[in-house]
Amino acid sequence: MLIEIIGIKTGVVFGQYHYTNTFGPSAFGVPVAIGLNWFLLTLCVMNIMRLKNIFIRALFGGIGMTVIDFILEPFAIKHGFWVWDLSGCPPLQNYLVWFIFSTLLCFIFLFLKLETENKVARFYLLVLILFLLVDNFIG
Repeated sequence: MLIEIIGIKTGVVFGQYHYTNTFGPSAFGVPVAIGLNWFLLTLCVMNIMRLKNIFIRALFGGIGMTVIDFILEPFAIKHGFWVWDLSGCPPLQNYLVWFIFSTLLCFIFLFLKLETENKVARFYLLVLILFLLVDNFIG
């Protein structure tokens, strides 16, 4: 939540954007659901990253989460979840920061040993990605 709040208030983290009221309750302009989404995505992505080296796992986790954001952005913009203030599209900066911050979150997740073996998380991630892709290309 903190990185999102800083991003919303300054425009220097991900770029200039704002959330709409679609997600419900928010804290300092960031819907609580967004914080939960960061946690859930980290949980799901780290569930499929089964490499032995913690740094390599975190790196690939960051790549995976950035790919998901790349697929998520068109869906979220189309359905009015958030609005990019300048061009209507996320800047490259958004993806670079997503990668850096996601990698850091994955590393923290592994360092704190929060990983679990969860087949539902894998299935959820697959369904989420397929849903977003279908909506982006067909919807």
